[in-house]
Amino acid sequence: MRVLKGVIISAKMTGTVVVKVDRFRRHPKYLVYHRISRRYKAHIPGSEVYRAGDMVLIRETRPLSREIRWEVARRLSEVIPASEEEVTTQITEQEKEPQEEERENSL
Repeated sequence: MRVLKGVIISAKMTGTVVVKVDRFRRHPKYLVYHRISRRYKAHIPGSEVYRAGDMVLIRETRPLSREIRWEVARRLSEVIPASEEEVTTQITEQEKEPQEEERENSL
């Protein structure tokens, strides 16, 4: 039974998530490593809620449908959603910084 570690990139389907698994492969001639990504559809057993960005372990299972041959084994890390206030304050702070620099340069 194979077990892979990946990041959920879509959790819009009921009972299923799309997990992106990255691996590194070395080019045989140039000896340079490059990243290869693959997407797997995995079944969610039980009634747990997963979000895009969560890091999970998926394990191989019997075919559950045409595309689903994996299931989520467990969650490794969870994405903490930012509140709307935090996002707006960060955006306004980033907008203020360039304006202050322009004023200093004009003097």
